[in-house]
Amino acid sequence: MGMKIITENIGPLKGRFYLDLNSPVTVLAGDTGTGKSFLLRILQLLISELAESLDVSRLEDKLCEEFGSIESIISTGEEEGRVTLEYNGETIADVLHHRLLGDGSSAHGKQITVNKWRGGIAPYSDLAKRSIIIPDARIAIARMVMEEGHVSRLSPSEGIYAEFLCSLRNNNDWSLNESLEALRREGVLLKAGRSCFNKGIIEGLDSRVQSGAVFAFLSLAPAIKILHEGRAFLVAVDTIETQITPFLQGVIAVNLARWAKMGWKNKESPAPLLLVTHSSTVLAALSKEIEEGVDDRAVYVKERVEKSDVRTVVLYREDGEVKWGISEGIAMPAYLREYIRLI
Repeated sequence: MGMKIITENIGPLKGRFYLDLNSPVTVLAGDTGTGKSFLLRILQLLISELAESLDVSRLEDKLCEEFGSIESIISTGEEEGRVTLEYNGETIADVLHHRLLGDGSSAHGKQITVNKWRGGIAPYSDLAKRSIIIPDARIAIARMVMEEGHVSRLSPSEGIYAEFLCSLRNNNDWSLNESLEALRREGVLLKAGRSCFNKGIIEGLDSRVQSGAVFAFLSLAPAIKILHEGRAFLVAVDTIETQITPFLQGVIAVNLARWAKMGWKNKESPAPLLLVTHSSTVLAALSKEIEEGVDDRAVYVKERVEKSDVRTVVLYREDGEVKWGISEGIAMPAYLREYIRLI
């Protein structure tokens, strides 16, 4: 049950591919260029459009704006690509993408054909509106805390939050621990304590580098909120491993997974977590969590994640094509196993 994503000949993923989000945590792992972020971008666009009634021209325009052209979405050498979204066994979106003919025309009249669309219809529109997809946290970490629209979602008290952001923007000196303590009191960091940053791993770094670590928590606060409350198709996060220390990479991944487990356990319509990564640190932290639990004050969610709560979908290259495999628990891609062996 829950969300299922099925693609045929989309981007690097030739042939049929599917992601079945029927567990609290699904990890999508793979090397650069295997289609992880590509898949998340098209998923983000379709789910955002599902909040509204179908407008084919608008959908086509947004696809072209995001990918440059409809042809860019279709796998090389194929005439058409397809994306199908299912929820609880019902097809809620089925979109075909057609390549132009040699004369610039389309055999289908338009470059996309929508066979099924349940957008704008409750409960699907509400589930779509509450879904959070962060396709590139390298950008989102800064953007989400800077955009005014997210201030109320992060904290009802804008005074300390605004003062904190002003310090970062102006690159003024500020005390990391004092700022974190104030933010924690105001609820911005939810239950995250300042112990997350008391490991000595970022002492001596300037405020810009330190702020990157704080951004990681602040930008993911809306995702944690939806994991906790449910009533969404999914929460998807890509690239949490950029510009933060390995310790914090693991802390964020384990906390997110535990929030997903807790929400899955307690809610009638839980929001599954789709965690997209190529980081050996993130995968190693989740693997340790499954095998023995991560015992650290910085992991502040009590609900431990077990093997049955996690599925890993690994994308890999073989004979020049991207292929994929599924396993229960955490599976370390071959290229990362070789990297770990070498270091």
